[in-house]
Amino acid sequence: MELLFVSVRFLSSHAPAVVACMVVYMIVGMLWYGPLFGKQWAKANNLPMPKKGEVKFSQMAEPMVTSLITAALQASVLGGVFAYLHPTTIVDAKLIATVLWLPFLAGTTLTNYAWSMKSVSLRLIDIGYSLVTINIFAVILLYLG
Repeated sequence: MELLFVSVRFLSSHAPAVVACMVVYMIVGMLWYGPLFGKQWAKANNLPMPKKGEVKFSQMAEPMVTSLITAALQASVLGGVFAYLHPTTIVDAKLIATVLWLPFLAGTTLTNYAWSMKSVSLRLIDIGYSLVTINIFAVILLYLG
């Protein structure tokens, strides 16, 4: 319960760091699911790639809000963990982030995708995104948090 309060306190007292994480989450997501792995992700989901101008903002609003909330929660909890563990180097911060990522992000994603029979390539794309973003958060929070 105390970690919850530390995480909320971290969010309120380190808002610029959390906002930076939210912005990075969106930018990396646009790159990851766009030019980097967008075609592979769409193929793995059996979705056609939308043509430029086909997607309306109203279709993106809910996923964008959900992504921003997710980023804020992840940054706040990771910041709360950092408040307890006091990492001093990038290696320490990224190690903590990766250890948290394994069961809570990678593990749950892999389990859910296995049960829903999602392809291995989709699993790798999605867990790769979460690993990259949580490690970037670690660096941001180490220096701005």
